[in-house]
Amino acid sequence: MTTYNNATNSPYPLYSGASAGPTAHGIIIGEGTAAVAAVTLAAGQVLVGTTASDPVAVTITGSGGITVSATTGAINIAGSGSGISWVAQSTTPVTAAVNTAYIITDASTVTVTLPVVAAVGSVVGIVGDGAGGWILAQGSGGNTRLGNVNSTVSIASSNQYDCIFVVCIIANTTWVAYSVIGNPSYS
Repeated sequence: MTTYNNATNSPYPLYSGASAGPTAHGIIIGEGTAAVAAVTLAAGQVLVGTTASDPVAVTITGSGGITVSATTGAINIAGSGSGISWVAQSTTPVTAAVNTAYIITDASTVTVTLPVVAAVGSVVGIVGDGAGGWILAQGSGGNTRLGNVNSTVSIASSNQYDCIFVVCIIANTTWVAYSVIGNPSYS
């Protein structure tokens, strides 16, 4: 005959109040004076605490360019999407694509025209490398703010390695320079 050393006479002394052993691969949750409970997690789940209640098993999910995938014993979190694409640009003129930066590589001046359709938050960048420099031209009806100056025609580099990044603040029409290297001219 076997003797047990707890009040409930359970063969599982750390699992008092239970008539069977803990759930295989489960996590034991203390229930105060009552019996303990077990939570079993599926692949990719984590235990999340709550106020005045047992923790719960939740699945990690992603959004906004973040993807989450899970397998037994592993969770993979990856980002994708809304970064800036980089283009080596040696021909002129070019109509810029949103969220694109152009590395100007030509010996003659390259004109980059802002897109006519751009959502708020869209970005366009120009990085000088070619000796000819660059011109950032406005799209139809557009304007670009460079500090307290409002350019309605164009902004031009003054040196080979000048750079400018602009962000759209009013859809389709208004851009603001948020990063400028050099001393560009404007009209």
